[in-house]
Amino acid sequence: MRLQKLSIQNFRNLEAVSLEFRDGPQLLIGRNAQGKTSLLESVYFLATATSHRTRLTRELIRNRTETAFVRAEYTTEGEAHT
Repeated sequence: MRLQKLSIQNFRNLEAVSLEFRDGPQLLIGRNAQGKTSLLESVYFLATATSHRTRLTRELIRNRTETAFVRAEYTTEGEAHT
């Protein structure tokens, strides 16, 4: 599986994020509390429908918002998926 695009809205401390991934390793750099772990947790959530930090889905939704979404575009064996 190859992750190509990731769109996140109101997940943990992330308000709105859109990323495109190129071939090769990816590097996340940032200060503390800037969303690096939240971004990784969003990918984990897509893959498992669970969080490694909480059992309560409500805790994944950004404070003072009602909904959140995480959307990915990826390929598996050359076939595109969303």
